[in-house]
Amino acid sequence: MKRILLFAAILLLAFYVCAQESGSKDFISFELRPYLSSKLKFYNILYENRHILKSRNAPCGELSIGYQREINSNWLVGLDIASGLMPLNYCYVSKNGNSRIVDSEYLYWVTLYTNIMASSTNRIFTSPKGNILLGLKAGAVLPWVREWSSSVTSSSYYTHAEVENDAAYFICSGELAYEKVFESNDKLKAGVFVTYSPMMNSYGYFVMNNPSNSGLFKQPMLYFGISAAYYLAFSRNK
Repeated sequence: MKRILLFAAILLLAFYVCAQESGSKDFISFELRPYLSSKLKFYNILYENRHILKSRNAPCGELSIGYQREINSNWLVGLDIASGLMPLNYCYVSKNGNSRIVDSEYLYWVTLYTNIMASSTNRIFTSPKGNILLGLKAGAVLPWVREWSSSVTSSSYYTHAEVENDAAYFICSGELAYEKVFESNDKLKAGVFVTYSPMMNSYGYFVMNNPSNSGLFKQPMLYFGISAAYYLAFSRNK
């Protein structure tokens, strides 16, 4: 926790230092990032050597607005406010004779958080029509809503989920994107990304009625998705 907050403080200091760079560019960013969440990881779930409670990738996404400073063609630092959907999915799989019965649940909650990020970008292809970028982003996420819980009861099982209530967590993200720079200095970017954090997103427990079983689950933070962003330049060419 202290290391993450220290990392966030260093990034904020980087903002101040970068603000003194005369060659840097400033942008207001608007970004949409739909993605698929990771599957839940179950513990103590085997029954007769088979998994009866499973998980699927759940569709979700986030929308953010923020401030970005381009130090040079390879480095960018940013601070944004984002709102997103955080999901859980679990499926109870049973057999009735030769048929297969799947009882699936999707849970979502809306959350709000602040991202403090630094990005390194390599332009692997450039042309007058646009650039192809390969980027790596790392930073800290500071949640605004830290507590959330939900329970689901069916004829087959009972589950109770909790949001991990850490004050901050570290994330890193890789991106392959197309970038178009307009004459006004505005930029449009679209691409695909993968995001990872060593933290667990949420956790909970389950109780099975038939067959009788119980255990725990956690959700790793590994997301795959697409992104579309528009960068509105402070200094505009007319």
